[in-house]
Amino acid sequence: METEDDDLDEEDRAALEAAVVTLAEAVGTAVAEVGGGLDDVELDDEDGTWVWDVSLDDTDNGNEVDVKVGTTTGEVVSSEG
Repeated sequence: METEDDDLDEEDRAALEAAVVTLAEAVGTAVAEVGGGLDDVELDDEDGTWVWDVSLDDTDNGNEVDVKVGTTTGEVVSSEG
């Protein structure tokens, strides 16, 4: 078994620890919003507000869509694609 060091800096680690909404909950919210399947998820600072940036493929409109879900509210902040 191998272990790896994560590449989170102090700011990212603090944001992750402060997140009320789990990664799994954010993905569920994003899929409910636009459909599709998970491509990628990142923790992102969006103008001073931390969000889960969920990238989905094969969405209801047939495009790749990025859905930003607030880490403390669980609400969709924006979607692009």
